[in-house]
Amino acid sequence: MIMQNPFRAYSIKVTILTISLALGGMITFNSILNQPPISSFPFIIVLFYATSLLVFYLLERLTNSNPKRFIQMYTLFSGMKLIFYSLSLVILFFAWRHDAIKIALCFGICYVCYTGLEIVSVLKNLK
Repeated sequence: MIMQNPFRAYSIKVTILTISLALGGMITFNSILNQPPISSFPFIIVLFYATSLLVFYLLERLTNSNPKRFIQMYTLFSGMKLIFYSLSLVILFFAWRHDAIKIALCFGICYVCYTGLEIVSVLKNLK
């Protein structure tokens, strides 16, 4: 069995998740809600995609040389990511006030999906 680079494996999974969420969002807005997707939807998807890839890459790179630092780095990056997401959400609320509830819902769904994938992937790499 060929060992795959953890970052490459994660990037494939996060790309599949991103495409699935984008298609699911488009279908939900167009078919179920009978309205066009909110204009901030692409920004939310790209924000989570880019942040997830960057954090996983940095975590892998910084902890490969010293596995004992993993807990410190994971906690630091999780905190920084949470602050970044909060600031991004506030900016989105100000930019698209009329869609605040839909933005919060889309943001929450993306947060749960991407964080779940990150946790599963990080735990898999630790074993």
